[in-house]
Amino acid sequence: MSGYYDDCFDHITDPVQRNSVRQQWLQMVDGGLSIADVRMLLDKYPDFRFVIGRWISTKPESLGFGDNTIDRLKEFVATLPEFKDVFDKYVSQLVSSDQYRQGELKKLATIFPQFKQVAEQRIKENEEERRKANEKRRKDDELRIIELMSEQNKREEAGRWYTDTPY
Repeated sequence: MSGYYDDCFDHITDPVQRNSVRQQWLQMVDGGLSIADVRMLLDKYPDFRFVIGRWISTKPESLGFGDNTIDRLKEFVATLPEFKDVFDKYVSQLVSSDQYRQGELKKLATIFPQFKQVAEQRIKENEEERRKANEKRRKDDELRIIELMSEQNKREEAGRWYTDTPY
C-alpha cells in the first residue's frame, strides 16, 4: 500500500524500522493515535520527527487540524514544542487566509500570541470590508427604490394624461 507520504521514510535505512515507523504514521493519519502516542513515537523513533515536521505544514488535516479543531492545534503545540516553527508557519497561513472568521482568528491569536497583531489587523480589514459591502448594498437599495418610484411616477403621469384627454 503506497501513499503520498512514502518518500518521507526513505531516509530510514533499516527496512524493519522504516516499515514500523510508516505503519505508526498510517495509524496517526487515520486518527488512531493521540498526541501522547505521537510523543511516545517521537521518543521511540527519532526519525518520526522528520515526517511530522514535513507533513504538519503540507497536510495539516492528516493530523486532525481543520476549521473546527483549533483546540487540537493548541494541544499539539503544548505537547510538541520542538515543532514550534512548523506550527508557526501553519498558523501564519491560517491567519492570512480568507476563510477564518473573527472568532477563530481571535482564538488563534490567543493560542499564538506572536500572531496577535497580524490577527487583529486581519479582523480590522474584515470589518472594513464588511462595512463597505453593507454601505454599497444600502446605496444600491436606495437607487433601486428611486428608480422604482420614478417609474411609478411616470406611469401615474401617463395615466393622468390619458384620463385628461377629451376623446
